Amino acid sequence: MSLPKNLLYQNKVDAMGARPYTANIQPQGAQTYAANDVMIFNIPCNRNTVLSPHDTYLKFNLTATNGATAQDWVRLAKAGAHSIIQRLRVFHGSVLLEDLDNYANLVATLVSLQRSADSVAYKGSLTEGFDDSCAVLVNGTGAGAAVPTYNINALRGARINNAAYGAIASLAANATTTVKTFCIPLVSILGSLSSKYLPLFAMTSAPIRVEIQLVSNSQIPFVAISAIASFAVTNVEMIGSFIELSDQALSVVQQATAGAPLTMAVDRYANLVFNATLNNATTNVSSPVPFKYSSVQAIINTIRQHSSGAITFDAYGSHNYNINEYWFQFGSESIPSKHPGSSSTGGADHQTMAMYAFSALGSPAALDYNPNINLYSYDTLAVPVASAETANTCVGNLTSIAGSFVIGQELVSFPSANQDQMFSGRNCSTEDIYHNMIFNSNATTPAVRFDYYCLHHAVIICENGQANIRY
Repeated sequence: MSLPKNLLYQNKVDAMGARPYTANIQPQGAQTYAANDVMIFNIPCNRNTVLSPHDTYLKFNLTATNGATAQDWVRLAKAGAHSIIQRLRVFHGSVLLEDLDNYANLVATLVSLQRSADSVAYKGSLTEGFDDSCAVLVNGTGAGAAVPTYNINALRGARINNAAYGAIASLAANATTTVKTFCIPLVSILGSLSSKYLPLFAMTSAPIRVEIQLVSNSQIPFVAISAIASFAVTNVEMIGSFIELSDQALSVVQQATAGAPLTMAVDRYANLVFNATLNNATTNVSSPVPFKYSSVQAIINTIRQHSSGAITFDAYGSHNYNINEYWFQFGSESIPSKHPGSSSTGGADHQTMAMYAFSALGSPAALDYNPNINLYSYDTLAVPVASAETANTCVGNLTSIAGSFVIGQELVSFPSANQDQMFSGRNCSTEDIYHNMIFNSNATTPAVRFDYYCLHHAVIICENGQANIRY
């Protein structure tokens, strides 16, 4: 027999000695960054020191300079302040530990799939450049129809100009927006993807080098009614949260390895891209997905038309383009065995597609799983719509919401279980993978881009002060 913990009156034990501290790490070289520039940070790897990834973040100021036409408003794309980042790479010495291209699009997808509307609207609006509200005006039809204004749970970047919905033409031609400061956590082994402290004490042969490349042109990070000429990122710092361990604490850690190299399991994302044109007729697309990893947890993908940036469109909007059916082919195995949207389920079954996407990175039946996706952004908004929002009212604001369509496939052996203590992903190192899709007709014959992301396990191995990685 047992008692509840409420009746177990036990004292706590004293923690071993450690000193937490914060360091503001400046980028190497330049102080101002623009489109296509690379920011480089060197994180020192000192004795007795670890890095707390969940408490480490990137801080910067952002301004946008207008083109030759006055703007009524300018807002960030749906990845918020993350929208400026194209690629993130992490090195230890010459060893590449992490390489994630099309970074901001992944952030937009993960925020939609893994964060609630409240998380985005409150904390996210304060530090990461997400909108704190999505008020929209819907025009009714017919005699006496209502014209309601309401908030829709959808991901949208914050206005960086005319945030108070004031007068029109509030940003003059060639003018620069007011400086905005952002603090963003990184989707990285140096951020949200690591569940353990990073053992810098075992990596003393070289600093950790972080390279952050910005997007290639100035239109990508913003949604605006006319061209943005440029943007500037200044006062950049990586705020690192470090812990200096006592000799006693470090000795206990080292004894646990029993003289073997220190190993640390991490999650990583990899990315690849495929392009296709969708016809004004039924279109079959077969995309190779050559992710060669030994423990793949999930594959997700988005479908975008304006990834290079376009006036009045969100570069990170992902839409379903009237997709009717899809499946993944792993060698001779078709997954799912009954294709979502197949004729056996009525065709164009976007509800089942959404459940597979939710399962890929969450637990759809869990009461605390509340993705920031809704019927409008996933299903109804089949193709991109130019933003027609107005300067000082909610008119047209529904068009400022870009699509959040995503396809996902979970590949772990134990779905919805904690994977921290095991490698339970699918071994794809020798498999040929294809993603097969059938689209109903698209009258505008759009040229679209499929961004694939693979969530997989990896192991960092530290020996003689040098880190290597195995996956």
